[in-house]
Amino acid sequence: MSRRCSGFSLLETLIALLVLSVGALGSVALQLQALQATHSAYQRTLASLIAADAGERLWQAAAGGDAGLGWLDDWVQRRDCAQAGPHVCLPELEVRISGAGTWRVIAVSWTEERFADAEHGRVHLDYAVEIPQEPAS
Repeated sequence: MSRRCSGFSLLETLIALLVLSVGALGSVALQLQALQATHSAYQRTLASLIAADAGERLWQAAAGGDAGLGWLDDWVQRRDCAQAGPHVCLPELEVRISGAGTWRVIAVSWTEERFADAEHGRVHLDYAVEIPQEPAS
């Protein structure tokens, strides 16, 4: 039997190790990307819940005849991560409510510099809600 045909050579072993290493690095990169997507989805879910809560508060205020936004500053502060305590939060949260008549737009933004969809380090979510007016008597 010829010596050239018996077993693996050192070169073949190194090439196999290189291919395995590239595959392992690809797997790690894929896992990191999945983790980032999960965190982004979590933050967007929180933003959506915060916007829906603000919309319900606007409905409640309209039903009581009070269209003021006096509750907004304290409410936002309680949902910011700077506030101590075991609560869900978004870092440097900002909530702005605009619009007139029956439609309001609740704009939620927070800081996030790790993801590509962040514009100038902030992620934005707009939530439109219709506030019915009381019929005139």
